[in-house]
Amino acid sequence: MRKSHFSDEQIVKIVRESHAEGVPETAKKYKVSKNSIYIWRKKFDTMEPNQVSELKRIMQENARLKKLVAEREHCLRTSIACLIVTNRCFKQSPM
Repeated sequence: MRKSHFSDEQIVKIVRESHAEGVPETAKKYKVSKNSIYIWRKKFDTMEPNQVSELKRIMQENARLKKLVAEREHCLRTSIACLIVTNRCFKQSPM
């Protein structure tokens, strides 16, 4: 997918403007398709420009936490597998 020429904050302002001036006029002014504005409306319609940076920060934090959980889960599964193998070896060894 191609990256937009506009920042998310600019897109929020364009969406707000499209409500006031109409989609066709706003699309011509910013040289974007009407479809792009409708897509942006779905994504950013209820947001204020200052909320976009907060959303980005939260999404980055969420990605970091998901990665951390995946790493912990991997360590836990590895430890459990190691314990199972060790337990089998212990039960099978002659005394």
